[in-house]
Formats: sequence, structure tokens, C-alpha cells
Amino acid sequence: DVLFIGEGEGENGARVLTVARARPILTVTEEPNAIAAGSVINFTVDRDRVRFEISQYNAERGGLKLNARLLAVAARVYRGPR
Repeated sequence: DVLFIGEGEGENGARVLTVARARPILTVTEEPNAIAAGSVINFTVDRDRVRFEISQYNAERGGLKLNARLLAVAARVYRGPR
């Protein structure tokens, strides 16, 4: 399952991430600090380009395995708690 939480969800998005955190759900967000809130993939904009960061730690905590190719193209990979 995939759950997308769009920009501007604020506290509501954080509550949803808390519920989804312990389940095998790929959470995708576009909020600053979403990785720290439990997201697995977070989209960012850097110099007018869309990039993404990944939390391998959050994925594994939820029972998900990420493909090495996906990790290789991420702008940033977090391997531990953030």
C-alpha cells in the first residue's frame, strides 16, 4: 500500500504518519521534516528541481524493503533515526 500526504497537511499529516508508521505502508510526503515524522519518501525542491529523500530506517521499521537502485538515485538517504 502507498499513502501520499500532500504539502500543507500539517498536524493532520503528522497524525496520519504516526498511525501508518508501524504498518507496511509506503508513505510519501512533500513536507519539510516529514522524514523525522515517520515518512519513508519525501519530495523536496532544490534549485527548481524535484528531488527526493528516503528514510531506510523508517521503511525497515514498517517492514518494507527498498530497492538499492531507488536508494542510489535519492538526494539523501537516512539510515538511522532522525
